[in-house]
This record gives sequence, C-alpha cells and structure tokens, in this order.
Amino acid sequence: MSYQHVQNAAVAVALLTLTACETMAPQEPTALKNSDHLVVPGDRIGPVSLGMTPKAVFQLLGPPNTTIGSALLWRYGDTSFFVRADDTHQRVVQVAIYNDASLHTAEGARYGSTLQELDRIWGSPYKMELYPSLPDRGKPIQAGFDEGRIVFFFQPPSGEMDSPPGDGVTVVSIQRAWEEALSF
Repeated sequence: MSYQHVQNAAVAVALLTLTACETMAPQEPTALKNSDHLVVPGDRIGPVSLGMTPKAVFQLLGPPNTTIGSALLWRYGDTSFFVRADDTHQRVVQVAIYNDASLHTAEGARYGSTLQELDRIWGSPYKMELYPSLPDRGKPIQAGFDEGRIVFFFQPPSGEMDSPPGDGVTVVSIQRAWEEALSF
C-alpha cells in the first residue's frame, strides 16, 4: 500500500471520526458564515477556492482542527470542512463539506439532496462508483457530475453498488477533475 493510500485512509477516518464526535466544537468561521454559501463546481465552496494556498485558507478560516499531510479539516458544530492541497505546488485541489445544507449550488444541490434531485439538475452522473471501504462505514457511492468537477457521496444501506443510495448526499466535494475526488 502506498504512502498516498495510507494518508487518504487516515484523512477519511479523521473526517468520519470528527464528524461523529459529540464534543463541543468551535463556531463556524466568520468568513464561511459571511460568504454567499455557494458551491461552484470545479471552483469553490463558499469563500474557499481551488488554487488557494493553505496559508490563505488559514487566514479565512483560522487554524484547522486536524492536519494530516496536505489535508486540513475544520470542524464546527456538526459540520466538517475539508481542504486538500497538492504536495508539490501547495495549492488547494479539493474542497469538501459534510453536514451543512446551507452550502449549495446555484441549482440547489446540497447536503441531503437525493440522487433523483441531482439527476433532474444535471442529468445522469458523469461517473458513479463505490468509494473504497471505510472502517465501520461500508462503501459509500460517489456520483460525479459536471465532468467530475463536483462529486456527491451517498451512503448506500447495503454498501453495494446495486443498492440505491441512502436518504441523501452525505458529502459534497469539488475539484477540477474526477480523479482528484478519488483521493478524498
């Protein structure tokens, strides 16, 4: 198993662990609270854009709760905000949000949207596949739209591809290409 696979698994476990914690978490960062709450595929989630430096993200959101390699995780309330920079250029290549329905696309897609709602907005997914297994979580389905520049994760009840996605989107992720979503 490569270092990148180990790092990605650690990030996924950290994201799921932190979102499951019931401890008191910091308040939503002001920059996020005061943003337009727009998710723009292949561009940004709220005030955090692809291509930003991690330092610029720190200035907007403050220090992250968790750092694993080039992955940064902010947790406030029940929400987790994930940012990943590439190791070579130190620029943000992926931004994801968990458990925040206030962040949405111009068309209304958000945390909690169903696959049927996403199909009505964008048509059939660009690509849809099982994400590698996560401890105690089964295999989430990831459905990419807009040529993979936005990916929605669903937790299927059975953890199998032929099982319909669960009640709604559990994670919204943006990146410039589908392949970058696979590193989450």
